Amino acid sequence: MEVRSPRCAARLSTWHLVLPCLVLLTWFATQSEPVLAATSVVVLAPGQVAEAASTMGAGSTVPADGRLRGPDFTAVVTRVVWPQSVPSPSGSSYVAGTGRRLVAFTFSVTQATVNAGVGNAPSGVSAKVTVGATSAPISMSAINQQIAAGASGSTQTTGTDSFVASVPARASDVALTLSEGGFSQSLDLWTLKRRPPSPVVLYRAPNSSTVTGTAAGSFHLGFTNTADGFSSSDDGQVSSATLTYFAPGNSDSTPAQPAQAFLVLGIQSSYPNVPYGQPNSGHFFSSFSPLPGNLLAFTPTGRSAVTATADTTDFSSVDAASDDDGLFDALYTFTVPATTTGGTFGITPGQISGTEYTGFTGSGTSVPITITRPATVDLSFPAVPAQPAAQKKPPWVGAPLPSTGLAAAGATNNGTGTSSGGFPIWLAVLLLVLVAAAVVVVQRVRRRTAPAFAVPSAAAPSSGSATTEASPVDTAHGSTDTVVPLAPVSVGSETERADRSMALNFMGWRQFVGFRAEGGSPSVEALATYLVCHDMHHLSADQIALGMWPLGRRRGEVSRKTIHNNLSQLRSWVGVEHLPDAAVAGGYLLEGIDSDWATFSRLAREADTVGDDAARALRIEALELVRGRPFEGLSGDGYDWVDEEGLIGNVTKAIVTCARRLGTHLMEAAEFNAAEDAARAGLRGAPNEHVLWELGARAIWARGDRTALETWLAEAGRHLDSADVERIRRALGHEDSPES
Repeated sequence: MEVRSPRCAARLSTWHLVLPCLVLLTWFATQSEPVLAATSVVVLAPGQVAEAASTMGAGSTVPADGRLRGPDFTAVVTRVVWPQSVPSPSGSSYVAGTGRRLVAFTFSVTQATVNAGVGNAPSGVSAKVTVGATSAPISMSAINQQIAAGASGSTQTTGTDSFVASVPARASDVALTLSEGGFSQSLDLWTLKRRPPSPVVLYRAPNSSTVTGTAAGSFHLGFTNTADGFSSSDDGQVSSATLTYFAPGNSDSTPAQPAQAFLVLGIQSSYPNVPYGQPNSGHFFSSFSPLPGNLLAFTPTGRSAVTATADTTDFSSVDAASDDDGLFDALYTFTVPATTTGGTFGITPGQISGTEYTGFTGSGTSVPITITRPATVDLSFPAVPAQPAAQKKPPWVGAPLPSTGLAAAGATNNGTGTSSGGFPIWLAVLLLVLVAAAVVVVQRVRRRTAPAFAVPSAAAPSSGSATTEASPVDTAHGSTDTVVPLAPVSVGSETERADRSMALNFMGWRQFVGFRAEGGSPSVEALATYLVCHDMHHLSADQIALGMWPLGRRRGEVSRKTIHNNLSQLRSWVGVEHLPDAAVAGGYLLEGIDSDWATFSRLAREADTVGDDAARALRIEALELVRGRPFEGLSGDGYDWVDEEGLIGNVTKAIVTCARRLGTHLMEAAEFNAAEDAARAGLRGAPNEHVLWELGARAIWARGDRTALETWLAEAGRHLDSADVERIRRALGHEDSPES
């Protein structure tokens, strides 16, 4: 007769309960409409939800800055809400399905009628909702029809529509993206912040994607044909001056950085108008080849001059005078700072070619002509507007999840709690809860009745000992420490998060994320680190110097000019939108650059305010950010403030507290392997903490793996005094018999 071990019997009992649960889930899935994939996003059809006005009621939020702009459209997201349900056309409610929630939003697009996409689709705006790497298109039909119904020509007309999308319940990386040609802009519907890159010049004008400037007056040029001594002049004017993010005739060509813009100049010129019969009447130069861009320069106020590129194929954009001489039959483009408010346009001496006319009769031959009298003219643009008010935390960030799961995805709740398949949902939920509870009871009984130490044998190999392979930390920095990854839990956190597409991390070797920090001195890197850690207030250059060198050792040698130069270098790394000029912002503040420490703090704070399961997920997510000791490898000039402010101690204490609370919770749940992982995660940032070494030892002792325990204590001996290791041994010796 076959004899089964108690462990095997317990396993069979568990599966006897799990299998009916799986069968029940499968049967229920066939009785109701299909459940959407966990990562999918679906934009609901108009027939599924009522008109927009009724879906955007209480709880909706107006973004502080919901603008999205492209080559020839301006748009704005006016309202966003994350409801549990929305009205349906039948008068009932459309409820988010199992594991889902809804996001509703309204936006408008303003555009010239001819570019609305109706009969001119390539110039139209497209829209989509994205969740991570997945997306779903949004119909622009209603908006396009409203724009197309406006006045013809270049008149700007606005179209507005609202939408509802179903997304995974824990998704927070949800965005609305508007595109035109190959250019896109996105608004994060969770944080209500525009996602980078966000070109500065696109959002300078109140109702346009471009900024229009004016010229102070006309200018005059002098020419000479050195071969025969013939001289004449030219009357010119800047007919248009525009700051734009898109090169003329090619919306896919943009500046290298979001903090730059193209200055596009249209220029008119004509030969002098001398009345017939007067001296030199009909004597002039004309039929010029367009002036090359290297003879034109623009000097932004306070900056160096830049030369132009000439677009000689875009004549249709130039409104030439009737006596146009051809000298500027082109559009000229300069790459300038996006915050340009003025400067000087100039034409330098040089040689060009054209035709010499005498008595209105030309020779028909192009001859070399020298510019003998250069010209300049001042250009001005509207002031850079004040930054919009900071986006306040939306009400849904950090709030509990809605009670989703009342209906299958795509089904309409009829008020009775029954899906379209007819099966009572409340009964299915009740049955699943009962089965799950039974499985948990059996598992706990099995843990408590199993032998304290499993003895390896051919019949029943031990599974208590688990070895996790370590991986190096930031080998580019030369670190030899190892990271043991914390076991992941598939529960997302609903905590408030900053945009982590750009970050400076220091919980371990310093990392620059999302921007290239190259070519700068160590003092610029120290400045970046200081500003990331002091992002609550605008600071003057003197305040920065005092803060970075609180002991005064080198502060007296650091001039205000040095600080300003370092700030300029840092701005070239991150962009002016993240480090605005002090003259505009009233001081220096690094905006929108997150850090692993800031994210860790938010996660840990939220974990202290929620229930056990949610706290567990949040603490695991926080500890995954710990790559090594705080500020590892950072010392010397520019980092005195780290010790003076006690920052290393504060970060280390927070890591230990988070790991200890997580490990204690896991020990109480008899999840001993996970408790060991929690201790290891904390030790990455605090390798000398006795409490974490003891926590890990207790976890290994509890699961009954003596070999792993000895390895653990030997490793602890490399970081603790021998007396501390002995204390851990004595503490384990007085423990009750461990449970496995």
